[in-house]
Amino acid sequence: MAFAAELVLDPDDPADTDRVATEVAGCLGGGVDLAVVFVSALLDDPARHIMAARAALGARTLIGCDAAGVIARGHEIEHAPAVAIWTARLPGIEVVASHVTFGGESGDGEPLFPGEPAIQAGTAGPRRAGGPVLVSHRRLAEMAGGKGG
Repeated sequence: MAFAAELVLDPDDPADTDRVATEVAGCLGGGVDLAVVFVSALLDDPARHIMAARAALGARTLIGCDAAGVIARGHEIEHAPAVAIWTARLPGIEVVASHVTFGGESGDGEPLFPGEPAIQAGTAGPRRAGGPVLVSHRRLAEMAGGKGG
């Protein structure tokens, strides 16, 4: 097993995230099995940074979300735009990621990202589909009746 992490401080655009993600992937000495990307909610379009990291890392499984703060390499960044990239090479381990939606007893919920595969959770039990996980804390708060952000 091998692990690598890095921060992208004050990224001007997703190309900055792409550059650092490429460097992180090179630190593992092999393919990236799992990547976790946290993007500061202070950035205008966190999903673009997640997708840039996804393309650069070539990870078999990627989990990404926006966050009020990001942490990597012993630093926590809360009041400035930043991206935290955590990666792992996990030989012999299968990692499966899915979206989560919220719903009632039927499990029919509103997807966080329409058109993307999702796990739908309800009392009827989860149903699994593939794809990267992209979770927006703003969207979760809206769905829970809050303002988000």
